[in-house]
Amino acid sequence: AAQQLQGQEGGAGGAGAEASSTNTLYGNLEVYVFFRLYQKLYERLSKAKELATGIDLRTPKRERRAAGGGKLEEGKEGEEVEDTYTQFMHMVTKLVKGTLDMSNFEEGCRVLLG
Repeated sequence: AAQQLQGQEGGAGGAGAEASSTNTLYGNLEVYVFFRLYQKLYERLSKAKELATGIDLRTPKRERRAAGGGKLEEGKEGEEVEDTYTQFMHMVTKLVKGTLDMSNFEEGCRVLLG
């Protein structure tokens, strides 16, 4: 069974005219599932980055140090604090490698992203 993925691209055609093209990719179910999972992963990481950026803009660095689990609180006074998204990505990496279990990951996400 062939699945079809379509995308539209805006062009620089004329004044106010949008050229649209359709790209078709034919593949089996495994190719379709791969692209859907890839799309979901991208959407979730994009949402996490959006949340982290909003938190970074609203929260002063000193408060983020205290909420970071105490690890960043021990740093030197002039040391730059890691942004929330970088901390989140470190946790995701540890989860994938198996050095962080799911319950600790979920708790860390609640602390970081709210």
